[in-house]
Amino acid sequence: MEKKEQLYEGKAKKVFATDDPNLVIVDYKDDATAFNGLKKGSIAGKGVINNVMSNHMFQLLEKQGVPTHFVEQLSERETLVKKVSIVPLEVIIRNISAGSFAKRFGVEEGIVFDEPTIEFSYKNDDLGDPLMNAYHAVALKAATREEIETIKSMAFKVNEVMKQYFDSLNVILVDFKLEFGKTADGKIVLADEISPDTCRLWDKTTKEKLDKDRFRRDLGGVEEAYQEIMKRTGVNLSFIHFHPDTQTEQFNLICASGDYPDVMNGVVNQYSGGADKGIEDGVFIDLLDYLEEYGPHYYNIISTDPDLYEDVTTPEGAVAGFYSVYAEPRLNDMGYVIRQDWLDDLRLEKPKTMDQLHDVLSAFKEDKGATDGLFIPATGVSDYFTSAYGVASGMYLDGDTIHYGPLEDGYKEYLETMAQWYSDGLIYHDFPFYGEQLAFRDMDKIGSGAVACFYSETGDMASFKDFSGDENFLLTAMAPVSKEDGGTIYMSDKKPSRADDVRWAVTTGCEDPELLISFVDYLYSDEGALLCNYGIEGETFEYDADGVPHFSDLIYNNPTYDYRTAVFIYVMDSGPTVVDPMRGTGTYTQEQLDSWDQWQDANLDYSHVIPNKVVLEAENAEYNNVKSDIDTFLDEMTVKYITGEYSFDNYETDFVEALKGMNADRLVELYQDAYDNYAA
Repeated sequence: MEKKEQLYEGKAKKVFATDDPNLVIVDYKDDATAFNGLKKGSIAGKGVINNVMSNHMFQLLEKQGVPTHFVEQLSERETLVKKVSIVPLEVIIRNISAGSFAKRFGVEEGIVFDEPTIEFSYKNDDLGDPLMNAYHAVALKAATREEIETIKSMAFKVNEVMKQYFDSLNVILVDFKLEFGKTADGKIVLADEISPDTCRLWDKTTKEKLDKDRFRRDLGGVEEAYQEIMKRTGVNLSFIHFHPDTQTEQFNLICASGDYPDVMNGVVNQYSGGADKGIEDGVFIDLLDYLEEYGPHYYNIISTDPDLYEDVTTPEGAVAGFYSVYAEPRLNDMGYVIRQDWLDDLRLEKPKTMDQLHDVLSAFKEDKGATDGLFIPATGVSDYFTSAYGVASGMYLDGDTIHYGPLEDGYKEYLETMAQWYSDGLIYHDFPFYGEQLAFRDMDKIGSGAVACFYSETGDMASFKDFSGDENFLLTAMAPVSKEDGGTIYMSDKKPSRADDVRWAVTTGCEDPELLISFVDYLYSDEGALLCNYGIEGETFEYDADGVPHFSDLIYNNPTYDYRTAVFIYVMDSGPTVVDPMRGTGTYTQEQLDSWDQWQDANLDYSHVIPNKVVLEAENAEYNNVKSDIDTFLDEMTVKYITGEYSFDNYETDFVEALKGMNADRLVELYQDAYDNYAA
């Protein structure tokens, strides 16, 4: 993206044109202003803070369904955004009396409102941004009534998301201001910035008015562990971040440009045609050519475990990237959890079959008021439950034959079951609107008991009690359930493995791959892995009497950040290293410690998992083109069947035959050919 002439300079930002008329580059300044610009100064690093924090918040809000102008962070100070025409209304949301509100109405600061207030001011520096109401805005043609209603709705949604976010950091969101803009097609989006400049924030415990520096480390930048790694190795790193919604597109653009960064994180398997094609096309290097000499720690780990070596090598036998590696085979620390305290109170066993789960959810609804008992993803499909019917949500293997779940009878049986449960009021009513997240984190629904069975992870299990008024609140892990008692559950997503995920792939753009590989290899040494997992002795961890490392209060009892955020900031949250599965478990409850085994406490069969070396290679483009249309149809129809909008009377014609008409059989054929090539 080419940066062109400057279009605008304001109090805090400069805006530049690009070679795309619908995109501009925002450059954040260090200038500081107050009282509508009457008091001015400069704060070193302020532009970096505001840029990165704004982008962090925009991405968080996008995930919760709030459209923003954010496209991509280009550097510490520069961000690519959609070009908008700013609606000349500043929107102020207040949760607590403070500042001009307290002065205007003659009340003390700190009064917590029963519900948030909203104010508008007219964006005009010469007039001092006077307050205005909706009628004024319409009269002055600042916005239409429809636009004002849209802005109000979005502003309150922003408040809801941000209050929860800051609360997790032990921070109170007192009030804040927002600006909105209209894109070229007339769509209203959140614009400008969300930063310490635009938010009033107090410490939750002390009510101290927070300094901007309190947020320097919650900006997704270089974590403390990386800083220490760079100090120890003498190798400096700089990071380029992309919005999650555009990272695939940006990856493709980088690959097409031929201008590669030294390392790419987590994308090697996204390359069209797979990792081997990426190596063949000269994008990635085969690490195997370097590991024995420059990566001995990593090479020793993967080469001495045949199963691990199989998992981290490509179909052609190459090593395309550095994986996060566990000490022993395992799955992700995620699965469904259920209200164990309610099971105990109602004298019910933890469900092991679909019928038992139905009965438990019914009891939760009738006796405990669980009006949205079971959470399922927005797509309506969870392999946690389709597996009970012997099918997957996508492709799976049965013997040596590839199947596509939505074409199979078991998929219909799953949909019929979910439709009945939804009709019975046992499923989270608004599941289609929750978003793309698999894990459920609506604290109000969980805390109130409306939702009692949902997808979560070990690290979060105990924290939900803080949002409940029930002192007996207790969650435990629930294994996948079978169709019949003692029945086989055919898992199709992944099987236990020591390889978590491929992290860093070295590109041909790296001028000194030997140095880079030696640097990454350090992270797999005992010293490097300790640093990645626990950080710096005396700061983030201490050894106990048995020589076992445990996090310090900087992680467990940080005055500003919750545990998860502190781990992200001070140590390596995820990356190329040997992962200690016991890291951070010092404060785990027994239920959390038991969750790993409990999620496996069922008759699980992994024979349906397609080996990760099955790639589509040359046919990938055709597969993706067909699958894109099918996915859109599938998501829409699945939800409509579950919510009762569509009848099952003509299911074969309306659904199965429709999928075949969209070439679903061709997808199966392409995958079957790829599997046959792998098995040959």
